[in-house]
Amino acid sequence: QEEEEDGQPLAAGIVTLAAGTSEGWGNHMAGIRWSQTANYGVWEDNPYLPYTFGAHAYDLQEPWFFVGDGNPAPLPQDEVAEGKDDDYPCCFAANPTCRGDLCPDQYNCSLPSFETHRYGKECAEWPPESSWLQSLWPYSELIRNNSPSQIPGNNFMGGIHPRLKRPLAKRLALAALNLYRGGSSSLSSSSSSPYSSSSSIKTLAGSGPTIAGCRYNYYNPSSLSSYNAENATAAPTLVLQFNLTLLRGESLMLGSFDSNRSHWKPPALWKNTKTNPAPSPPPPKEVFDSLGLMVCLSGKDNEDLLLPGNASTCECQTWDYMYVNDTHGDDATFWYCAVGPGYKPTMEAIASERERRHRLWKATEVNNNPRLLRWVPSPNPFREQWMPAPLRLIGGGKAVVNLSGIESLNNSMLVRAVRLAWPLFDTPYIVGDTCCPSALVQAGRAVCMPGSCALYTDRSQLPANPFFAVIEADAENMRGGEGGGAEGRGRCRCRAPQSCNE
Repeated sequence: QEEEEDGQPLAAGIVTLAAGTSEGWGNHMAGIRWSQTANYGVWEDNPYLPYTFGAHAYDLQEPWFFVGDGNPAPLPQDEVAEGKDDDYPCCFAANPTCRGDLCPDQYNCSLPSFETHRYGKECAEWPPESSWLQSLWPYSELIRNNSPSQIPGNNFMGGIHPRLKRPLAKRLALAALNLYRGGSSSLSSSSSSPYSSSSSIKTLAGSGPTIAGCRYNYYNPSSLSSYNAENATAAPTLVLQFNLTLLRGESLMLGSFDSNRSHWKPPALWKNTKTNPAPSPPPPKEVFDSLGLMVCLSGKDNEDLLLPGNASTCECQTWDYMYVNDTHGDDATFWYCAVGPGYKPTMEAIASERERRHRLWKATEVNNNPRLLRWVPSPNPFREQWMPAPLRLIGGGKAVVNLSGIESLNNSMLVRAVRLAWPLFDTPYIVGDTCCPSALVQAGRAVCMPGSCALYTDRSQLPANPFFAVIEADAENMRGGEGGGAEGRGRCRCRAPQSCNE
């Protein structure tokens, strides 16, 4: 470690990748963010990253990502072949050289129409102050004007660098102050630390809610003799416990995330034209994934006809795919669990697939346009095992996962895994890595409001640290036998070195 003149080690700050970007190639985004914490899940008291602090940006994605942010729009390939410029300015602000047919903001909701200087009639109402995080409301006017960086509709670095930087700077500052005031890897042991006596700093968390453990209770109503009176009903319950030490006296706070999947829908941006053929398979009619709280279901006997997969497929925390030919010689997709249980292709086959993608990346991932592949992977069938669920706070750093709205969760089904801010199925249409899966936002009729994710600290308003946890049966608390209508309990387990089994 390098040291300053006073002998203190130099600290390093890390910012995780923002949502809605092409970086990480969709289904690997969660793993990349996890690796940014050395797979420990949090920076504070992290033995693998001493003298390190960090901030999450997954809830600060480009507010108008789904309709364009002022970047040049690509011309159709036939016009490029005719020798025209390969990009053209989109219709943002006072730009007399724009081309309306290249502008994704068809409703004029991100900026007023160039012709009428008014917002479109189909735009959703602007979110009121009550729906914003208090720390982010001051930026509302800038975002309304599509100018988070105070330059309307100009994001010259692309979606990987969202324009909303000030909130991120404040989060980094809180994390850095936290590093100087306490913790096993802190810099506060020196009496010369200017922050050691500040009572106001000591009452703010430097990290968002961090998973510590969970308890899962499930019941068979045919055997109410084993009913646990601690619970209000015989319905399954899943309670998440977050690290109280890292909360530093703060409480949990719910964000404005919409967990109702019937409101989710991807944008219809793929039009079948001569110069822009529709991909095969066609885009999905609904969004199956998000950065919200998601639970994975499978049958009690490890199989169920209603959903694909089983308990093992629920344990997969990163999926990948291979391009293959089926028995008829047609293009097909083979999905496999890259991190977790299950079959893995040979290293040679994986390397060959990576080389195939590498040859096409400049035309696809870099341009964030899967259409240029002329073949895109079919959706992962195991995405249907995962369901969104809202949270309810009960104090003491605990949050109850509301399972009552999951219709497929019945007496023969169990919750096998839970994840938060951990997208699994973003490929191929880049719609799952977001806190804004609603149809209005993804169609460009509403803004992706910063701070729209599921869980925060209440005063510092830091987003939860992402986690993926498998729920294992707790043998000491199992009652009864197979098919005997017994009560069962389970607890969380995170992949090492992260721990969440309290």
